Amino acid sequence: MRKTGMMLLLVALSATAGGQESPTQNAYWWGGLSQGDKLMFVWGYVTAMGSARLSTQLHCDSDMTKGKANLKEQDYQAAKEICDASNEVKEQDFGGVRLGQFVDGVNEFYKDYRNKNIDFGLALKYVRDELKGATPEKLKSDLTFLRSIANN
Repeated sequence: MRKTGMMLLLVALSATAGGQESPTQNAYWWGGLSQGDKLMFVWGYVTAMGSARLSTQLHCDSDMTKGKANLKEQDYQAAKEICDASNEVKEQDFGGVRLGQFVDGVNEFYKDYRNKNIDFGLALKYVRDELKGATPEKLKSDLTFLRSIANN
């Protein structure tokens, strides 16, 4: 009987936890995190994007060289360069930026009341683009678009 009761409790708790919606990841959610939680969340996000980028690169490289016989090293290198330059791979590149810079950048980004509803992932991409030297025109255009989709 005791085991049955414990099993029912576990099932009920797991059903309740599984049914809860995750919070919207915007400025209000971000502001509720501690500095350490922010760093860990950014680390997890950047790590996941690095894995996605590697997977995308490998699939692209494989697709470009599949079924071709007698490929030389320069053929593989050319395929890699083409894949690395693709927009899909670039969108997943969060390398070369310190985690603290991302956290500071997102904190600063969310200080503007017009950015409060923008999704965290989009805010982080904007910060990444800013840190990696995107032109002011591109940043302005991107921000206008992000605000339009977040506030409608």
